[in-house]
Amino acid sequence: MGILFIDISSKGNNIKYIDKFFYYINKTYKNKTDLYAICNQIYTPYELKKTIKPQIKCLKKYKFKDINLILLNKKSKNKLKNFFIYLLNRIKIKNVSISIEEVLKKGLDYSSYFLKLDIDDIIYFSSNHKILNILKKNPPNKIFLDTTSTKFSNRYAQSINIFKKFKEITSLYNWVNVEGSSIVNFKEITNKDIFNAHFNDISNKKYLSLRNKNFYFFRLMKKIFNISPTFILFKKDLRSTFLLWPENKNYKDVKNEILELAKTKNSLLFEIDRSVLVKEINELRNKYNLLKIKSNFINNFEDETRSITKGITISKENILYSYLKDTNLLNKELKNIDNKIQNYFRKMNINFLNISGINIRTSFPNQNKLAHTLKWHNDFNGWFILKAFIPLDIHEESFLEYKDSTHRSNPFYTRNNATNAATIKKFKSKLISRSNISFVNTSCIHRENKKTKESDTLIITYLTHPDYNNSPPDFKFYKN
Repeated sequence: MGILFIDISSKGNNIKYIDKFFYYINKTYKNKTDLYAICNQIYTPYELKKTIKPQIKCLKKYKFKDINLILLNKKSKNKLKNFFIYLLNRIKIKNVSISIEEVLKKGLDYSSYFLKLDIDDIIYFSSNHKILNILKKNPPNKIFLDTTSTKFSNRYAQSINIFKKFKEITSLYNWVNVEGSSIVNFKEITNKDIFNAHFNDISNKKYLSLRNKNFYFFRLMKKIFNISPTFILFKKDLRSTFLLWPENKNYKDVKNEILELAKTKNSLLFEIDRSVLVKEINELRNKYNLLKIKSNFINNFEDETRSITKGITISKENILYSYLKDTNLLNKELKNIDNKIQNYFRKMNINFLNISGINIRTSFPNQNKLAHTLKWHNDFNGWFILKAFIPLDIHEESFLEYKDSTHRSNPFYTRNNATNAATIKKFKSKLISRSNISFVNTSCIHRENKKTKESDTLIITYLTHPDYNNSPPDFKFYKN
């Protein structure tokens, strides 16, 4: 009866996607059969000759019994209107006037059919009970979706519910193109893929991106009056978190939790005794010691430069610290540590903080010139930042020095800037524990403490949203 490929996505206006699908069918189905493809095409007769004719030669190489292309002009969500009729070589090209519902029903006439959609189609279909019923009665073998180029207007939790409806019908696969090739990697879509697509989309929205520089007026206020307006950063934190977090949580929940954590007097929020995590820390330390020999490390020098070497370099002169480039090598050990920390968070009624960054480093002695994180600074990964400092061994010297009570607590502005020498002198310095796990709000003024002994430290950044200061944005363990 033949195989049908229906492409009604916005990217269906390029016939190369049909070529790639036929390549997949050619590899998957041993028996040659008739192939039919319905797709959106908007071509003038000149473009038809220039664009389609070369592609037809590509399609013919698969040597199927017969290939039919049906070109559609999608003018609206539910109507596919007339365009024109052309016949080229052995491949039949024609048009039809047909609704989306009728197109989907055509799947009944074929032994197998496949559907390619974009995110707008998925959202539209999910609210159209008639279309959903057609798909349930006659489910396609697979539904393809390109999540790398999606633009979400809804919240993550809403998207999960939409995708759940389609997963009840059939498998959803990510359509990942390999440029300059007939190859397409078809990988089943998971909740993590949807999450990644969401926060990548958010990070590229100017009104949410935390990477944008402050206005010149704000910089002037910071330099002259030692005041940094932070209400824009605060609002971005809330919006980003709200779009990503569970549907039963509202904007007010996020706001209340962040403000409650930030209003504490001390910049050191709390500590967890080392004994609670000693097993997990030892496992991480043993694995890290092996990685020191063969894995890539980024070295940070006194002159503010960096280099990459395989393993911890033997010559440590002028190197302040080196950190592991790929922390995915420690995923299992890091998850075990995070699970214990998350349990502690829940007991303290902290619900929105999640891992947004991981840094595991070796700090070297003889740090004569202070540079990089050894200089006083405030963190701006978000309005509220909580970092866990975990010594892999009991240190002889504290890892972090901080100015207590200098963290951001007012949503609108802060006066405690690390660029202001008078502010730095005004507040008394404190040191974190040499053995326990310290949780510090690093929007405060802080720096890595100068070392006379070599030491290893794990630093976990907890935010309510992905760390958009990274490129690409980073969110190590997504929320289910």
